[in-house]
Amino acid sequence: KNLLTNATKTKKSFDTHNTKINNFHASAAQHIKNINNPPVSKTTYHRSDFSGEISKANLLADDDIRKHKNTINSDKKADISRIIFPAINLSSHLKSTNEVLGSRVKPLQSIPELKDDPLKQNFAKEGVRIHKHTATEICAFCGNSISDERWAALGDYFNTEVKNLEDRIKDGITKIENELSELDSIKELDADAFYSKYADKVYALNSKIKLTIGEYKKFLDSLKTALEEKNKELFTKTPALCIDLPENFSGIKTDSDRLIGEHNELSKNLMFEQDEARNALRYHEIKKQLNSFNYEEETKKLENLRTLNDKAQADLDNKKAELDTKTRMRTDLILKTKDEEKIAT
Repeated sequence: KNLLTNATKTKKSFDTHNTKINNFHASAAQHIKNINNPPVSKTTYHRSDFSGEISKANLLADDDIRKHKNTINSDKKADISRIIFPAINLSSHLKSTNEVLGSRVKPLQSIPELKDDPLKQNFAKEGVRIHKHTATEICAFCGNSISDERWAALGDYFNTEVKNLEDRIKDGITKIENELSELDSIKELDADAFYSKYADKVYALNSKIKLTIGEYKKFLDSLKTALEEKNKELFTKTPALCIDLPENFSGIKTDSDRLIGEHNELSKNLMFEQDEARNALRYHEIKKQLNSFNYEEETKKLENLRTLNDKAQADLDNKKAELDTKTRMRTDLILKTKDEEKIAT
């Protein structure tokens, strides 16, 4: 073993391992170029392309892989219009409902048999409504004739205040029913209109929309039921409703507008997004190839072999330079002497 054999051995080891890594680059590039579901590289993807992208290698989660593939396979979709959510002031409805519940009608004339008896009061009020108020009219309930005096007393009892309160109740119920109709008009997001990468977000947002609509309806139905019950108890105060207001649509509207904006932006820049998705999938495949080859350890080994080879070649070169120097010195000495014996020595 000498400097030359050592240099030869280290160079062979380095070259062999360098060839191994270069062959890996070539085979990995070929593998990536052959991927076609969907394609993730150009058709001329070669070893130099693979080597240049090693620093970008990055593994993806399964969900991200699915989304990127869907983006690549997507056809351009139309823009989506934003959802208009109704501006329902639940606090105002609760306040006006409680004001009605806290109201009561005070009869102008006292009728002893109706006093403090809501059932009889409502029964009498319904009787006033269904009869014609003609002279000697027969009572549909008891079969007796109804006198003018009785009609007058009932007229004073069920006065204008009754009608005013009934109108307030009717108006409140009508407004609530209109709000319920508004809620029924809200359309959920059409999942088919979105790019498939947004499927999970669309599902989650639609769930929130349905939940919020349900809470709104439950709240308004409670107000409506309270007003309907109040219509049967006009002569007594009804306890106010103490119910929590459901969360409004502002948060959902923000999320919806953002999602639709992302979709429309993707539609506008679909080709760019598809290129980005293709790159991400390619970097994922590069990382997989590197891991299967144990690339980090192999490159460390190559650098170690490079260091040993560089030192061996340097040692050999230094010794050659030293030899060349001495050879030149000998030649100079030969040229300077005339003594053939010294020259021979």
